[in-house]
Amino acid sequence: MDVSEILKLLATLSIGLDDIDVTNPDDSDVVVFMRFINLAYFELLQATISESPIVVNLNEQLDCTNGVLSTTSEPIFIPTSLPN
Repeated sequence: MDVSEILKLLATLSIGLDDIDVTNPDDSDVVVFMRFINLAYFELLQATISESPIVVNLNEQLDCTNGVLSTTSEPIFIPTSLPN
């Protein structure tokens, strides 16, 4: 299934938009659907990334002083926002 098929499926199922052409969603519909798709993608990524054999999982003890953690030895990768 490619993105165009997902967009048509979303148009068919509709997520509350009015006047959707289910066979050919217009650009404003696609913008809404792509935001929905990206949100779902990031939720799946956050839930599954630590299970990937490609991702290196490191555990380290960090000092916490007055609610501030010491710096980690490696940068922390956490997908937290959608690209514009």
